[in-house]
Amino acid sequence: MEERMERRKGSSSLAPVGLALPLLITSAIRDLIPLFLNQAIILVVLIFMEFVVTGVPIRIYLASLMSLVSLLSQTGQHLLIIQLTGWSSCVGKISTIPRSASTANSSRNLNLSRIIDFDNTDTAWRKYDSITARELFRQFSCSGKLYSSILNPLLQVGLYAPAEQCSAAATLGILYYTILAHQNDFNLVWCRGTVKERIFQPWMDLLESKGCKFVGRRKLTDVIVDDDTNCLSDILCGRERYEADAVVFAVEISVLQELIRNSAALYTKEEFVKVLNLRSVDLLTVKLWFDRKVNIPTASNSCSALDNSFGWSFFNLNAIQDEYKDESVTVLQADFYHANELLPLNDEVIVEKVKSYLSTCIKDFENAIVVKKEIGKFPESLTHFFPGSYKYMMRGFTSFPNVFMAGDWIINRHGSWSQEKSYVTGLEAANRVVDFLEEGSFAKIVPVDEEEPHVEALRGLNRRIDEIRSQLPFNGFFL
Repeated sequence: MEERMERRKGSSSLAPVGLALPLLITSAIRDLIPLFLNQAIILVVLIFMEFVVTGVPIRIYLASLMSLVSLLSQTGQHLLIIQLTGWSSCVGKISTIPRSASTANSSRNLNLSRIIDFDNTDTAWRKYDSITARELFRQFSCSGKLYSSILNPLLQVGLYAPAEQCSAAATLGILYYTILAHQNDFNLVWCRGTVKERIFQPWMDLLESKGCKFVGRRKLTDVIVDDDTNCLSDILCGRERYEADAVVFAVEISVLQELIRNSAALYTKEEFVKVLNLRSVDLLTVKLWFDRKVNIPTASNSCSALDNSFGWSFFNLNAIQDEYKDESVTVLQADFYHANELLPLNDEVIVEKVKSYLSTCIKDFENAIVVKKEIGKFPESLTHFFPGSYKYMMRGFTSFPNVFMAGDWIINRHGSWSQEKSYVTGLEAANRVVDFLEEGSFAKIVPVDEEEPHVEALRGLNRRIDEIRSQLPFNGFFL
């Protein structure tokens, strides 16, 4: 698998959410090699496998799945994986967003007190989650040019929504993890082919050879609770019924919401009912073949709509994937986030709009002719970290003893973000299953980089000041 990956360091780049599953995937696949399934226990793992052209939902939910299964398969459990939505066109790529020196410098110039104060604790999240990212930048005394040219476009790609619709807590989390905490060691890895062909299909073939069963094209309709143990005992997919010893939901928000609405068992649980308050973001992917070679200065590019309604990025597949390296034409892919205005349009109108957007960035696209297209529409497929969303998000454990959660929207204290967080929450869920069943070995979860000494010292001081302030009269009286 390592031979299929190529590390490229041509220009420093920023992956605030990453459209990539970089080294985590290769290490996860290596973990799967010694799998031996020889016991009769059935473990039902519920996953979302909506493969898309960009691999964005793959990034979130299969990162959790891979870490989950790679550990649980070693416990000797027979795994029955229910594929909730089946296969779609999968031409995934691994890529990242360009990072300029100004991006890193802009982040360094953010008000240090906010960075120090936000330490990823529950208190910090609740303190900043009700504030919009735009208000946060205003408190930073951020200039209009810096906001419109860098910070807002960054969030539109990183958090899939304009800054006024993003939580300040999520903004601080992603900026710190992806930029400030990794200024000296940022690298990126691009897949030299499609995610399906190079990574996921071989991985699934390996699992199947070891006894894992994928049940595809099933719609989860309900769950059955054992009244004596308060555990989920069965999973219903229409008329089909699957026995379960442990259940892990590694699904996107909209999928879980639909299940909650239709399940009397889940609707009685407060942590599940709160999920109905969460929202998701639409994704549009457009892959185009042009009749000529167009010079694209950088392989990956982050952009924002002129009217600030959506963020988008486009990628030169001739420079990324081996399949198109020697093509005489330009093969390009554009991904649009918060694309609710674009999804209802027909394919011809979408192509014209995308070509217009590309021409605004690179003039040579004005005369280029589109000779082939592939368009994917994925409503409610990305997590929306809107202001106030934190209080509705779930932890990795639930009030059902044998039900656990994984995904980028699941609350934990590891400090990672996006695909890394999905991977980590998958490992955490697997560890909880191992603990619950009292079988198997616990996964080692690598912590994020330690804080720089001065940052750790300032955060320690800040926590002590907050403790003293909490004991003062009228503390909490003012908003």
